[in-house]
Amino acid sequence: ILNIHKFQKSQKFKFKNNSLLTEALTHKSANKKFNNEKLEFLGDRVIGLVLSRKLFDLYPSKSEGVLDQRFAKLVNRKTCGSIAWSIGIQDYVIIGNSKKKSTKI
Repeated sequence: ILNIHKFQKSQKFKFKNNSLLTEALTHKSANKKFNNEKLEFLGDRVIGLVLSRKLFDLYPSKSEGVLDQRFAKLVNRKTCGSIAWSIGIQDYVIIGNSKKKSTKI
């Protein structure tokens, strides 16, 4: 069970919608209907837009191919997982029993 208050304190951020936060931290292995897949889809697009703009601003003389390579290194599963684990997300993600045996989702 997610301790919303503890999570918010650990992140030094107060979320307006606790239900949305719970959904965002719920893996499909824990709940097939109420999980983070649609939010993940939206989040991927937001991250993509923000990173694309930042790379575009940081490297104005680089080609699209170079920017695309740098982008791919930033948004891959391993990098995103490392960032998530660095903030301790594994202590708050709600996962089903079948996934609890693995160390990373």
